[in-house]
Amino acid sequence: MNHYQTNLISLLRPAFVGLLFSILTLLFGFGAGVVFGLNEDVIKNKLKSSAVEVREVQYRNAYTLATLAVAWVVLSAFWRKEKYTTKG
Repeated sequence: MNHYQTNLISLLRPAFVGLLFSILTLLFGFGAGVVFGLNEDVIKNKLKSSAVEVREVQYRNAYTLATLAVAWVVLSAFWRKEKYTTKG
């Protein structure tokens, strides 16, 4: 090793633990993204089926279903940053 490499290593030694954790965090994030990306359809189908089950059990009457439908319309308009107006 030459003088510059030794100097660089001695300068980075106090930050070694932080650098190690940051690299491990990046690797974990990429790994989790790959795992979830490969299983995206399975995860989405499972969440959708559980949502349908909850909706059928919790929201049985028509008034609650109508209220839920209006809430989704208002929320989706909000997420798209559109102005929601009621007709009628």
